[in-house]
Amino acid sequence: MALAAYFAPESPWFLVRQNRLEEAKKSLKRLSNPEHNINYDNAVALMVHTDKLEQEERAGATYWDALRGTNLRRTEIACMAFMSHITNGGALCYSGSFFFQQVGIEDHVAYAITLGGKGLCFVGTVLSWFYIHRFGRRTIWLTGFATLTLILWTIGFLSLPNQTLPLGWGQSLLCVVWLGVYSMSVGPIVYTLVAEIGSTRLRTQTVVLGRSVYYFGNIIFGGILQPKFMSPGDWNLKGKTVSTGTAVDTYYPSDALQAFFWAVLATLTLIWGYFRLVREITGPHALAKQCAKVHVTVTDLGVLLI
Repeated sequence: MALAAYFAPESPWFLVRQNRLEEAKKSLKRLSNPEHNINYDNAVALMVHTDKLEQEERAGATYWDALRGTNLRRTEIACMAFMSHITNGGALCYSGSFFFQQVGIEDHVAYAITLGGKGLCFVGTVLSWFYIHRFGRRTIWLTGFATLTLILWTIGFLSLPNQTLPLGWGQSLLCVVWLGVYSMSVGPIVYTLVAEIGSTRLRTQTVVLGRSVYYFGNIIFGGILQPKFMSPGDWNLKGKTVSTGTAVDTYYPSDALQAFFWAVLATLTLIWGYFRLVREITGPHALAKQCAKVHVTVTDLGVLLI
């Protein structure tokens, strides 16, 4: 990765903003397909003009502007979309080998399941490339998040009976299924959603505020609460002791309490998304309708965004 990054061409947009136009032209040549017969002088000139327009438009923009008027709704969606990466129960399902060991699975098997889950994440992300542009952002997020919430509730209810190894396997495999669903829906779509929701003038501020809220939430939920949930020597919300009828009780870990905690949190987030995630973010068809309302064609909008 280090070598690839070193030999990769510099961003032509960065070079244009640094007024290194000849280098920007060379970078464009490396990044473009020769078959497209691009006039690189014109392309760089358009980038220079676009950069000037953006600088003029963003002049005087502050973070306070992102918290006023209609921009407040945009910032809310950006913050909550990033928070949905936390409130979906990822801290539980990404616990990996430790979680599987806690439900009674042997160490080497737990490692194999974890490795397989990470592979499934990669496959799920690749699969999302083929439909993320075909369906609405709201549709993908709601469908994926509803499925993740259902899986969390199922894990919780499976943890209520006296725990056996088959129940532990069921909870572990559901965590793997959770990873696959997340990687095909909520995982990638949030980045697309946040990139699109901010106004052009305040897009940077909107993304920064959203990501800052994510990091703050991750410290609270992933860095403080989840370790205490999982640790047998701390809150140990995952476990209960089940009598085996022998002189010594056997400990059968269960994730009922923490699974229900994440399921409730995910349900509240899902309710927010249903009522607050605007329907306008639904892909190119809705974009065309919105453009038509203000007498701007999709082609014109594409030129403006370039």
